[in-house]
Amino acid sequence: MVQAISKNPVLTILPESGALPLPKNPWYLSLPTKALESQGGKFGYRNEAAYWWWQAWRTSIISCFALLVIFIGALQCWRQWRRDTQQRVATMARQDIARIEQEKSRHIQEKQAKADAEHQAKLAHEAAIADQQRVVMENLAKQQKEQVAAKLAAEQAEVAKLLASAFMPSGSKQRKTHVPSSK
Repeated sequence: MVQAISKNPVLTILPESGALPLPKNPWYLSLPTKALESQGGKFGYRNEAAYWWWQAWRTSIISCFALLVIFIGALQCWRQWRRDTQQRVATMARQDIARIEQEKSRHIQEKQAKADAEHQAKLAHEAAIADQQRVVMENLAKQQKEQVAAKLAAEQAEVAKLLASAFMPSGSKQRKTHVPSSK
């Protein structure tokens, strides 16, 4: 390219300038040489520079791209593992909560059953005491009735004797009176 440009008569008009090296990156579109720009379409130096740049950096670019893909894949795997771990932890927590709730309800039911059994035992005990008191009261009432009946019979017998002695003639034969006894 330099040889072709050096044969051009326009070169005599242009000021002399030193050769500029091509940049080491593909962003060479604004090179400061007007002559190079004027001949760029004829010689395709931009394509040559791009091809050279690709040959020089191809291994590094592909390696970086591969590392980027590996990093993104590893990041996705780590996120999935973390999500799975969180789901397992949440599942275990729900199971623990359900187990604790079951134990609480079972404990409450046991307490309720124990309280019911104690209440039933207390009611049975109170019923037995009330029954015993009723029997004692009935016996006491029966004894009192018997005592009252005995006392009444004794009083009636005494009244009958008094009446018999009060109404009996003094010298005459004593008549036997029949005193009915009440029971």
